[in-house]
Amino acid sequence: MKYPRNQFFLPRVICSFILAAILLTVAVNPLVAATTPVPRILILNSYNIGYDWWEEEMKGLQDVLSKSYPRTETFIEHLDTKKFSTKKHFPRMADLLESKYSHQHLDVMVAMDNAALEFALQYRQRISPGTPLIFCGINDYDPAMIAGQSKITGVAEYHDVVGTLDLALQLHPNIRNIVVIHDFTDTGRAIRRELEKTATRYSTTTLQFMEEMPLEATVKKLQDLTSDNVVLLLSYTVEKGGRTFSHSEAARLVSRASPVPVYSVYAAQLGNGVVGGRMMKGEIQGNKTAGLIRQILEGQDPDSLPVITGNLSHPMFDYLILKKYNISTAKLPADRVIINNPSSTFAINKATVWMGSLFTLVSTVGLIGLLLNIRKRKYLEEMLRLKIDAYQESQQELLATEEMLRAQVDDYVESQDELQSTEEMLREQIEECHLTYDQLLATEEMLRVQLEFAEESSQKFKAVFDHSPIMVALTTLPEGTFTEVNQSFIDMFGYSRSEVIGKTTVELGVWRRENDRNHYLQQLQSNGFVHNFEAEMHRKDGTVFPVLFSGMVLEIAGKACVLSTVLEITEQKRLQNQLLQSQKMDVVGQLAGGVAHDFNNMLAGIMAAAEMLKRRLKDDERNIKMVDTIIEAATRSADLTRELLTFSHKGTSVSRPVSIHDTIASVLSLLERTIDKRVQLISRLDVNNPFVMGDQAQLQNALLNLGVNARDAMPHGGTLTYATAVKELDESDCRSIGLSIEPGRYVEIEVADSGIGMTKEVMEHIFEPFYTTKSVGKGTGLGLAAVYGTVRNHTGEINVQSNPGYGTKFKIYLPVLEGEAFLPVDTGVAIDGKGVILLVDDEEILRTIGCDMLEDLGYTVYLAEDGARALELFALHKSEISMVMLDMIMPKMGGKEVFLRLREQEPELKVLFCSGFNREGTADELVTLGAGGFIQKPYSRSELSRAVADVLNATNVSTHL
Repeated sequence: MKYPRNQFFLPRVICSFILAAILLTVAVNPLVAATTPVPRILILNSYNIGYDWWEEEMKGLQDVLSKSYPRTETFIEHLDTKKFSTKKHFPRMADLLESKYSHQHLDVMVAMDNAALEFALQYRQRISPGTPLIFCGINDYDPAMIAGQSKITGVAEYHDVVGTLDLALQLHPNIRNIVVIHDFTDTGRAIRRELEKTATRYSTTTLQFMEEMPLEATVKKLQDLTSDNVVLLLSYTVEKGGRTFSHSEAARLVSRASPVPVYSVYAAQLGNGVVGGRMMKGEIQGNKTAGLIRQILEGQDPDSLPVITGNLSHPMFDYLILKKYNISTAKLPADRVIINNPSSTFAINKATVWMGSLFTLVSTVGLIGLLLNIRKRKYLEEMLRLKIDAYQESQQELLATEEMLRAQVDDYVESQDELQSTEEMLREQIEECHLTYDQLLATEEMLRVQLEFAEESSQKFKAVFDHSPIMVALTTLPEGTFTEVNQSFIDMFGYSRSEVIGKTTVELGVWRRENDRNHYLQQLQSNGFVHNFEAEMHRKDGTVFPVLFSGMVLEIAGKACVLSTVLEITEQKRLQNQLLQSQKMDVVGQLAGGVAHDFNNMLAGIMAAAEMLKRRLKDDERNIKMVDTIIEAATRSADLTRELLTFSHKGTSVSRPVSIHDTIASVLSLLERTIDKRVQLISRLDVNNPFVMGDQAQLQNALLNLGVNARDAMPHGGTLTYATAVKELDESDCRSIGLSIEPGRYVEIEVADSGIGMTKEVMEHIFEPFYTTKSVGKGTGLGLAAVYGTVRNHTGEINVQSNPGYGTKFKIYLPVLEGEAFLPVDTGVAIDGKGVILLVDDEEILRTIGCDMLEDLGYTVYLAEDGARALELFALHKSEISMVMLDMIMPKMGGKEVFLRLREQEPELKVLFCSGFNREGTADELVTLGAGGFIQKPYSRSELSRAVADVLNATNVSTHL
């Protein structure tokens, strides 16, 4: 058959176009592939390979990204926090990733879910400095999470729990209770918080949150639910014991056990037994994240891209489960998605349907007739068999009845003889019964009285046992099996009664040391009792606490038992340790006070002579350097003495309002110039600028000491954080954090590092003077002791929290200064003056150099070597002398006695006290008596000039006390 030539024209044209397109694609694609950049992307996965939600997110991300970038170089790191939820591995993980990527160029860093974002915010600058960060699927998102961070945006994960509950209540209007199942991971808790915020919307419906327990125990409780309940399944990927599940596995287990409908917010759980809900797909989260990545790779600033926080959920349902619970699709939202929806029968060819239906109908009628015939035949056969069996059975029963009648006649004859003998025996027994009955009445009354007494004793014992504030337990001997415990025992150890009864002390693991248990049992078996046996015990959560054990061996129901009482002595131990620490500090304080006076006198002479020598040398640079070395050495020695006096509460402090934030700022400024650049300094300061009353130099030195110690604890770098917060502490707050201060308003100063941490044994000694863990030549052991002394001098408290490998955190509590505060005036310049000063000091070197310094400042000076000479000179030159500079500690006549006798001669006399050692309270006492001021030895020329000028001008007197 022939066809016209133009019949094939159009097909040929179409084929030509298709061929051309194919050739063009083949020719152009290599060029496009060659010119398209290859992005380098690091993806931080919070979880592990095989976790379905993350794999859906990755699929959505790759589907969108591959359209613009056919090829990407992707690095994936799994943080595995579903299985290792404590995140203790984060610091070492950060070290590993830093070594892998610090020299790699990364275009984008992606954090999948909350744990990855937390890790990235802390370590991103170490791993890949300056790389943009995009987060995906963040639960419970709050802008404060990324406050202060740059080059960061992402997609928040919003679970439409409220929309899902609204759908469930619309489809089941008679529901009175909603059972909520979730795990206790970061994701599970975040979704629960979203739901709790809107709980007031359901005034006629209660929300019942399942407790944390293994999933098998959870689904077992679901089997008892009634028809007025529904189940809301949230995220359940890790159970209490640590076993992990995918979303689909959790959905199958819960829906199989639940007799009522189960709703969910995860699309991954659809098709596994749940009805549906307003569900979110991980692929959509990935799509949105890929869109942000693409915009950043195209050159947009990440900070200009807003975080995507909208509702990405969609109504989705399973047709099979809808049919199971007779839920009409007409009640569903118009934009719903339904899976497992069967195809319409009439989608098949209608003729085929009708022919098949007719054939089926004919076959069915014939089959029914055949089945009815067979059924009737079987029925007749069964009736005949039953009649034959009944006849045979009746014949056998007739024979058995005849035999039984013969036996009964024989028995009747024999029973007549037995009745006569039995009648006689009964008469005798009746007489005995009357006698026994009288005895029973008397016995019954006696037993009733005993039972009433026993019941009263039992109730008294039970009341004392159950409500005793001391832990009481009853155990078997020698196994140690618990047969009864009181409520105090349950509260203290953390076990339920069912977990304790029937278990031994070894099975529960309550003894920390096996030797303690053995010694306790030995004393019980030897003496029959034990009194105040000290040991350490384990709670259910693993914490250790000290106790005093007392026990007594008893015999109950013929079995040896032990009645034990357990008294926790944690608070007593803490107070005992505080007393020991206080005693140690007092001993060292006495030692420090004993040497401070003479040592400071010598230092005062050295420093003053060096300052005067430096002024006289003028342009002699070489000798001035030597003098500066002398001044620096004397100053450091003075600081060492001051630290000794500070931690022993013997030093003199300059008390004025101090800005804590300004003090921290100066400390940070010093640390920035001195510590390793690998240590990152962070400050988080309270919105208010709290002031305290104290010595700014001492406080600055204390905070600087903590910073230097933190630096030494981070040899490979880390973070050092200074933070403040103003807190109102009541008595319960002070007890809960182990403080011995009075309730009130305090500023909390926190100094935290991410260093190597400390053991419990080291923490017990860190505030002791001369205790150090550093090598010889690298530490005096006075730093933390001085910090402790400074805090105590300022009526504050300090505590420390640390664990090996997890850093250290010091918290200082100082009373907040109420009212208007002011900053101290700069006091760095010497003040010249004029007048006549009587200088009284028993040290010749101090008299000589003091005279030179005062004359250099413009004053005329009289010198006295002791109190008697001072009284003589004052009597001679009373009209000339403007002020007396008086040493407090002198032989024969002390400074206080000289002061009182001088004031007898001149009540308005101005006196400046000085000393190398000021006993606590002495300066305040002298001010009350009328002294003008006090200056601590050693002092510089400028300090002396200001102290003298203040006393002479009668201003700022208290600043020297």
